[in-house]
Amino acid sequence: MAPTEALMIGDSANDALAAQGAGIPVLLVTYGYSEGVPVDTIECDGLLSNAVQALDHIAAA
Repeated sequence: MAPTEALMIGDSANDALAAQGAGIPVLLVTYGYSEGVPVDTIECDGLLSNAVQALDHIAAA
């Protein structure tokens, strides 16, 4: 699968960094394990308050 066909959904800076390193867009959920770092301060392609919202991002792509 090409990075342009993938989407990472995570909850921490480590998830965001892994996706960015692989050239994959990353969405972060506003709940879960964020390693004590406010998730809205982490560079990502979008924030989700629930996983269903990922469908909107997938449809827009």
